[in-house]
Amino acid sequence: VDLGKFISSYMALNFRSEMMSTVFGVVKILLFLYGVAHLCACGWYGIGSLEGSSWTASLDVRSQSLWHRYVTSLHWSLAMISGSTIINPENTIERTYAAFTQVAAFLASVYMVSDLTTLMTQLQLASANHKRQVVTLERFLSDHCIPTRLAARITENASNSVKSMAQTPPEHTVELLKFISGALLMELHFAMNAPFLTLHPFFVSYKLANPSGMRDICHSAVTAETLSRGDVIFSIGEVSNNPRVIFICNGTLSYLMPNSRPRQLEEGLVVNEAVLWIASWQQLGAMSASEAAEIVCMDIGPCVEAFLKFRTKNFYPAAYARNFVSELNLASVTDVTDISSDFIDLELATERVFGTAFGRSSATGTSRRGSLMF
Repeated sequence: VDLGKFISSYMALNFRSEMMSTVFGVVKILLFLYGVAHLCACGWYGIGSLEGSSWTASLDVRSQSLWHRYVTSLHWSLAMISGSTIINPENTIERTYAAFTQVAAFLASVYMVSDLTTLMTQLQLASANHKRQVVTLERFLSDHCIPTRLAARITENASNSVKSMAQTPPEHTVELLKFISGALLMELHFAMNAPFLTLHPFFVSYKLANPSGMRDICHSAVTAETLSRGDVIFSIGEVSNNPRVIFICNGTLSYLMPNSRPRQLEEGLVVNEAVLWIASWQQLGAMSASEAAEIVCMDIGPCVEAFLKFRTKNFYPAAYARNFVSELNLASVTDVTDISSDFIDLELATERVFGTAFGRSSATGTSRRGSLMF
């Protein structure tokens, strides 16, 4: 196994910051330096241990401890790498070995210096580029007389986005993905996005019942967003032109209903499901980010298109929509929110739909808040 490739792969997977990458790059160079010096030192002592006149005999090294002999040989090896010598060869074999070692040490030092220079240059460029972008943003905000509080939020959001991109590069920045086949790209999106969609029981069952439809949804309807503290996702009474179901991946969101206290929504919660099943859904509350957060959004248009494109005999989305509307009409007005799990047992609703053939549900198709999407 190539140790250098292993270390580089481990660094790429586990250490995403420029500083940590540089530190481990330096550690890799030092390990390479020690490895080269160790091999040269072992060879130098081995040649010196031969019978006859040798450097070990002239310095009376053989009578010393093992550690003393090793350090003396390693010291000579490091001196050769730096371009100097501290022990003179005593015979032709030693002089030949020293000559070849010096050539090899020169090549190794060229590699190490160039690699170290590259690491430091990358770190400086990354730092300088980030500072330049921040200064440009601050000048832009100042020139347009943006209020201080809003400017601070914008700067914070931009910085968080840059950090997030450094940790997990967005898909559009990975150029090699442009060259893979469409089928592979769909499989990639399925592997990336299905874990978030299956936070909802319906998509757990739909993934098993209609894997092709699920792949299409993950490929065409799902996007990720990074939020900063104070960002508003939707407002009370809003009817969105681009309705989306929201899956909370990381961070905390605040949800506020009229005449109630704000409620903190944690990771793993699904919000705004009603827009998927009911046309022109009017938001009952307001939701914003309490802190830096990450969400996955599923656009309704491409999702409905996938439902219709991969329609099966048991049209489960329509059956679930009818059941959803029925549960909504039966729920108390005070219990209904934009979070469907507040007034519907999602596990039971999913089991009821996927456990029966389409068309046998007794649910009605009219909602108090809009018409069915199907």
